[in-house]
Amino acid sequence: MKSTILKITGSIIMLLCIFFFTTPALASSPNFATSTEHVQLYFNGYVQIQSSYIENGAHAYQGWFVYRNGLTGEQWRYTSVGQSPHDSTIRSNSMTYLDHPNPAHPPVTFNYNFTWIPHGTAWPLSVDH
Repeated sequence: MKSTILKITGSIIMLLCIFFFTTPALASSPNFATSTEHVQLYFNGYVQIQSSYIENGAHAYQGWFVYRNGLTGEQWRYTSVGQSPHDSTIRSNSMTYLDHPNPAHPPVTFNYNFTWIPHGTAWPLSVDH
């Protein structure tokens, strides 16, 4: 009887820990970029923004990423720009990037960033790359 109660109590504590420690990950920012490598042959890159989301006191106006050192050289992708600080549209861009077949070639690099507009400042009409 005691071992059953201990097992049930342990299971409940474990489930509560999982719930409380994974909730922040579920509520993370809509502004992010990812790169996934597939069998050392190619990469899938993705970037997205949501201008209405305030992150560290600023709105994401545009997102971008760049791959370098692959078969096709340097390749950039940009999201479209947010229309206002109230724009809740998810804006994204993605691409597939081929790795270089020569193992002695420098490794592929992936970099990303966002153009940030401080909350409460004027929204730009355009952005320079």
